[in-house]
Amino acid sequence: MIRTKYFNILSTIIAGIGLIFTGCATRTYYVSPLYGSSNSYRTLPMKTDGAKSQLYVNGAFTMGSTNEDNRDQFYNLQGNVYNAHQFGAFKAWYGGGITLGNYRIKKFDSAAYNPLFDSAYINNNAGNKSFGSANLNAGVVVTIPISNQTEWRILGVSASLQNEFGKYLSFRQNIKNNNIEVTGIAPNSLLGTVGLSSELAFGFTEGSFCIQAQANYLLGKNYKDIYHDTNPGASVKRYAYLSGNAALTVRDITGFAQINIGERMMNFQTGINYRISKKSKK
Repeated sequence: MIRTKYFNILSTIIAGIGLIFTGCATRTYYVSPLYGSSNSYRTLPMKTDGAKSQLYVNGAFTMGSTNEDNRDQFYNLQGNVYNAHQFGAFKAWYGGGITLGNYRIKKFDSAAYNPLFDSAYINNNAGNKSFGSANLNAGVVVTIPISNQTEWRILGVSASLQNEFGKYLSFRQNIKNNNIEVTGIAPNSLLGTVGLSSELAFGFTEGSFCIQAQANYLLGKNYKDIYHDTNPGASVKRYAYLSGNAALTVRDITGFAQINIGERMMNFQTGINYRISKKSKK
């Protein structure tokens, strides 16, 4: 009960902050629950580590709010395994994993009629919807050494692919298949993203401290317009979000905190990367 109480309080705070970034018109959008949490922080070896290849496991917890006025709440847990390499001025990583979570659809005021969407259908199907996905992720980074213990990972390019399953996907597909009126819908199970990042890494004897900024873009026709405007000549703005990370590595363990902000979405993510093996330096 106490855990649920604090979870609801934190979700309300996040939703309240998210109102700053949203408008006042009443609309509703149902898209992938992975919007904003596709990419968690990946530890990469420092140049001074000497190791050319390292294997990691990654675990992260995300909670936040989404939809118009950040009215819906979600959380998820993800686990991944990935391999990281460094060669010359480049670093690269690739891996896969799974995400499991819950999306809570909030009811609308039943006394109010909204011509922009079918609030009665949404209210009849509101509540908690489980979801999950199988994930693939990869990236490459260009690194410039600043000093013996500091490096600037000046440009990183990453990509991810998630194959979603669960009740929240079925909810969106039913809306599409039954022609239920909503402002925006993304009924597909596949979600692809690309990201551009820059990162500063400060090394010390037992580890490193890193700060990173990243811009992420959602791929596919369902995400080409954040407003889902069907009017001819309307301006188009693709779904995207910004991520800010701070990560501290001590020996084999990295703890990180990440905030993700986009249109109609805000969430907080925290997690751990653990280096499970160290391969040959040759």
